[in-house]
Amino acid sequence: MSNPRAAQQLSTTSVSATLVDDLDTQDVIRHFRALADSALEQECESDAAVFQPSTWGPFEIIREIGHGGYGAVYLAWDSTLERAVALKLLHHADRSSAAVREARLLALASHPNVVRVLGADEHDGLVGLWMEFIDGVTLQEFLKKSGALGAHEALAIGIHLCHAIAAVHHAGLIHRDIKVHNVMRENNTGRIVLMDFGSSVVRTDDAEEIPDLVGTPCYIAPELLAGCPATVASDIYSLGVVLYHLVTLDFPFRGHTDVAPDPRHDARLVPLSDRRPDLPAAFVCVVSRALAFDPADRYESVGAMQADLIHAMGLSLRSWERKPARVLRYKKPLAC
Repeated sequence: MSNPRAAQQLSTTSVSATLVDDLDTQDVIRHFRALADSALEQECESDAAVFQPSTWGPFEIIREIGHGGYGAVYLAWDSTLERAVALKLLHHADRSSAAVREARLLALASHPNVVRVLGADEHDGLVGLWMEFIDGVTLQEFLKKSGALGAHEALAIGIHLCHAIAAVHHAGLIHRDIKVHNVMRENNTGRIVLMDFGSSVVRTDDAEEIPDLVGTPCYIAPELLAGCPATVASDIYSLGVVLYHLVTLDFPFRGHTDVAPDPRHDARLVPLSDRRPDLPAAFVCVVSRALAFDPADRYESVGAMQADLIHAMGLSLRSWERKPARVLRYKKPLAC
């Protein structure tokens, strides 16, 4: 497993110089053009009619519950285990290695707040993997119905997401695509579940092993636009964007909501307190630190961020562990 300290040093070494002096504007444009082209390709693929088989191996397909450029996800019945599952089938048979890879990554990050993978295989020329079925909605869908959340609700969701992301990092992985679309909220329990590990990578200390830029533009940490590798700090930045979005339905920077912050400076950042002056100062401080332009100024770990979120709720770590988030009442927050 990689050395977390070394990975952190890699992400913060000469970041300011990289972003300010070495990044050419045309490079940024090319980065976003590549992302836009990829999104357009996925949209075109997802607009096409998706063939829905009635069965796949031992699974009886009930209905489609989502689709995209990768393929489709179905609610299916596993006749072997006699349980409902979420079955993810890929469009192309040559993506079998990708399906197995995602299944293995999910299996590494075992935690109640991370979707549980059950297997991967190939049948009838289609490859796929199956996971536990979460009877719920994404946070994106939840926000459309509920509107912007209050501090208490956002804090509870943030704490559970920290649990999930900490499990991901402990497994030696970087998620790289943390956003409200990839988080489910279970209907009956309110359980928060991190989904979609298709973009995840194994943490590495090798500066030469820099993967292609992936993710959703408005959630991408600015140093990634300079060609730096994804790190714990970049996942923390994305989580900061999620928390900001939960309480504002907006993103942390001025301009269109589908672009990331200017990678050369943070002048476009809109302080959370400007958009929600009613929020507790402690909550605002946590989000602001997670969104720091320089990775060195962010939390050193998701666990450290989680501790501050718990304190912002007016609780101790032991108190949080004893009580489920859905029955907690907000107490006076700590000073910033």
